[in-house]
Amino acid sequence: MRAFCISSQKTINLFSLKKFLDDIKIRYDYLFQDCLTGENVSFPILKANSIKPWNNKQIGDIDFIPFIQNHGTIDSLGFLFENFAYSTDFKSLNPRSIDLLKGTKLWIVDCIGYKRDYFAHVGLNEMLALYEEIKPEKAVLIHMSHEIDYETFGKMLPKNIKMAYNGMKITV
Repeated sequence: MRAFCISSQKTINLFSLKKFLDDIKIRYDYLFQDCLTGENVSFPILKANSIKPWNNKQIGDIDFIPFIQNHGTIDSLGFLFENFAYSTDFKSLNPRSIDLLKGTKLWIVDCIGYKRDYFAHVGLNEMLALYEEIKPEKAVLIHMSHEIDYETFGKMLPKNIKMAYNGMKITV
């Protein structure tokens, strides 16, 4: 983060839930203190901005709704944009999150693997069950582990679910 701040000569805005920001401020307090970035120029690397789940938020010209996801023993945030959703680092979704996502056109979703149960991430069977409940038009799988063989795994997926790959471009 420091390198981005110094190269841009700007404080970086960090958006998250208050409880996450409070924890980050304790663990990485130096990121929120003035940092010398050039010839006698100093400012904090990060600025904390609290957002609330389930509430519309706009950053620049981007509108979205953050929603809660379970990630093992903690929560994480997913994001619903106008016609697509982004969900990574989660194990399960609560009914409110599922209802919010129902009918989205594109769901970019965590799917770490298929060979076992995972403590804090969605495996193939869990992702497919959520897919059937949410019914997005298409899904793109992300956060896949080393255990996934692209060709074998790809044959296990319904036609509207694709695996992400480096350099992939998605139009929404």
